[in-house]
Amino acid sequence: MGAGSLLLYAPILVRLVRSRSADGLSEATWWLQLFGFTTVCIYNSAKGFPLAAYVETLSFAVQSGFILLAILLLQARPGRPALRQPHVLAGIAAYAALWAAAGAGLSPPLLACLQVAATVGITGALLPQLWMNAQRRSGGGWSPITAGLSAAGNAVRCWTTMQLTGDGILLAGFAAGFLVNAALLAQILLWSSVPDLAPVAA
Repeated sequence: MGAGSLLLYAPILVRLVRSRSADGLSEATWWLQLFGFTTVCIYNSAKGFPLAAYVETLSFAVQSGFILLAILLLQARPGRPALRQPHVLAGIAAYAALWAAAGAGLSPPLLACLQVAATVGITGALLPQLWMNAQRRSGGGWSPITAGLSAAGNAVRCWTTMQLTGDGILLAGFAAGFLVNAALLAQILLWSSVPDLAPVAA
């Protein structure tokens, strides 16, 4: 799964590079993905779980960061530098604070709260994308390969989590991830031949 995870978001990255457009992709989704996946990695590491329990999540965090950066750069306009927008600077500061807190050590209750927040964040990350797709009646810029692999990967992770860690918080997160990715895949398959009717802000 670790090797396969390297290809999960590749179709989206390829489309961004080729089209030089982030149209159809929700910036909010990728901020939430970045924070959520990073927090899951911090949680697993702090709990002393084997790397096999979260190596693909680490890969997703890195890929999410690259996609978010690409979206920000592609949405830049003259006089509106992508990385100097107030919400971007706030996001970068919050991300740095997350790593600083992890480095300082987190108490078990706080660690559990962060993992629950990460689960909600990762699951909720797709809601802006699902909403945008519903408004446009389109699969947007999301790849059916990515959605399909995400749904399948979360289903597999439900089983491996029960085998490797038995952690109920992680199990609930993977189950929720399966549901939202399955919904995204259904949208893509349903509306794959429907062109975007109008641009919608991310």
